Amino acid sequence: MAACKVSLAFSLLTVAGARAELVSFEFPLDGAQETPPVDTPGFGLGRVVLDTDTRLVIIEGEFHDLESVAVASHLHGLAPPGQAGPAVITLTVDFATDGMFFGEGTVSQEFVDGLLAGMTYVNVHTLLHQGGEIRGQVVPAATMPAALVVLGARRRRDSTSESAT
Repeated sequence: MAACKVSLAFSLLTVAGARAELVSFEFPLDGAQETPPVDTPGFGLGRVVLDTDTRLVIIEGEFHDLESVAVASHLHGLAPPGQAGPAVITLTVDFATDGMFFGEGTVSQEFVDGLLAGMTYVNVHTLLHQGGEIRGQVVPAATMPAALVVLGARRRRDSTSESAT
């Protein structure tokens, strides 16, 4: 269900701004990036797409092997690696040790500039590590035309539908 919501959100992003520049981010999450660092077997992978025209940010990701169940997840900024920053977008998170997080929000131009400069991060908070068990600094992966995001979202939705049947 969560994958369908994220795919739908990526499709809506591209329909709303078909000529917009979309910037894609993909980044690992782990305890070593937390502030202070956390010794944990937990890890994850996050993905963000930014529409530079509308300033809409869509976040999704997964986490595995946390020491206790996830209780919250956020997109934070503006903060460089090793420093904490305020939560800007609260994400929906599976209350599990292995699961997903996702969400979206419209941000200020200042936040967009910080996001593009690597000054934001996503973290996952757990019962044992309420300040955050794993963190990933958001770093640009690529700039892509809007049409490619539509194709990727449709393929993801189709593959999710096929696996459900």
